[in-house]
Amino acid sequence: MSADLCDDGLISISVPRDFPVRAAKYQESPIDASRYNAQHSQLNLEYRGLRHVPRQLLTNTIISLHLDHNALTTLPPPDQLPVLEYLCLDHNRLVTIPDYRSLKQLSIRDNPLTQIPVSIAQTVVILDVSNTQIQFPQPLSKCQQLTAERCRWIDDVLRFSHMPEIAIINCSDSHIATISPSAKMICLEELMISDNHVKHVPAFGSLLRLIATRNRIRQIDPSPLLDYLDVCHNRLADLPLLPHATSIYASCNRLRSIATYPLAKVIDVSDNQITQLADQPRVVEMLANHNRLISIGRMPRAKQLDLASNQIVTLRVPHLVSNLDLSENPLTHLDLPSIEHRYALQIPLSVYPSVYRQYRASITQVLFHISSELMADHMRRILATAGYPLPAQTADAMVEIFQTSDSPFLQPEIRQALPKQHRSLATQLISVYERYTTAAISFHEKNDCQ
Repeated sequence: MSADLCDDGLISISVPRDFPVRAAKYQESPIDASRYNAQHSQLNLEYRGLRHVPRQLLTNTIISLHLDHNALTTLPPPDQLPVLEYLCLDHNRLVTIPDYRSLKQLSIRDNPLTQIPVSIAQTVVILDVSNTQIQFPQPLSKCQQLTAERCRWIDDVLRFSHMPEIAIINCSDSHIATISPSAKMICLEELMISDNHVKHVPAFGSLLRLIATRNRIRQIDPSPLLDYLDVCHNRLADLPLLPHATSIYASCNRLRSIATYPLAKVIDVSDNQITQLADQPRVVEMLANHNRLISIGRMPRAKQLDLASNQIVTLRVPHLVSNLDLSENPLTHLDLPSIEHRYALQIPLSVYPSVYRQYRASITQVLFHISSELMADHMRRILATAGYPLPAQTADAMVEIFQTSDSPFLQPEIRQALPKQHRSLATQLISVYERYTTAAISFHEKNDCQ
């Protein structure tokens, strides 16, 4: 083994290829070189197939040590790493770790560990114990960031009474059912609890970010400083009032309404049961597809509106919108602003002719798309409830006309194709067809065609 001083002040240590390092499950991976920095010493031995750490590579100046993705069962004693502050041990076979008293950051995810030394628990600042069985009867008195994904014991930690300085907690996918914050939790800024069984999220006075997707949440108490909220895929009927929130993601819930959020710039409430959107004075991006919307409030700064699959009949589009999706709505009238910038518009076929007549000078491209399966299901429901018996073959033939035609405008063709005794259904079927046929329109930039 030889060491050379490089021009950049680093020491390059070359290890012979016949250095005695054994692989575990996979083929031995020779250690070619490790580099140390005099001011911030670091040794990287990840993905080497190691069963133990080579003593020859250790110095008493190592501050950062990466040993993840090996087959380690033991670690060097503390006296060989007296100033170690950062240690990554992910994906090994460790059941214990030594008492490194200077350690500040420790990552030990995916190990069969059940405990860590008391002194480490009391001094570590950033800790990752994901997919382990470690428990903490002792306080994590200095811990500011805890990651504990896929940990079945985490309910005890979430009592929070022994983490007075904690600022970030990630305990996703850990079978959590309840959260009971301690009065001492005055520093918590970010809480990530996705993929659990939580029904109620209490308030935290200092919380800025809450990510709680795919739970069973029915109630969220308002945290007064909350800026970012992601509660998609839950059971919420209402959202709390959040005066400081700038980003709100609440798709796939049971929302029937949404309040005004004065600072929100991004709101996603898709796949709910909302009938009307309240005024959103600062929203730039609003996603509200697959609801029951009839109307929307004022959104003077909105640039992107996704209102597809709703019940909108008439709409006045906000002036700054440049990307608008109104597909699968029973739209009859659309009031567009002057087209002064690049514009992308998706509308049902029912209002395409009027939009085309008014703005054709600025249209650069039109593409038609049919939501074939949704349309066919809707049509079959209409045909099944017709006032007189309709043979199945006739119903299928009617639907097939709409599904296979090359032309987006079928009124004459449909009426001629239907038997005379069934032509009273034509108007209903054409209306359904126009709803599920989308015209995607692109406009020129900087044109006013009003």
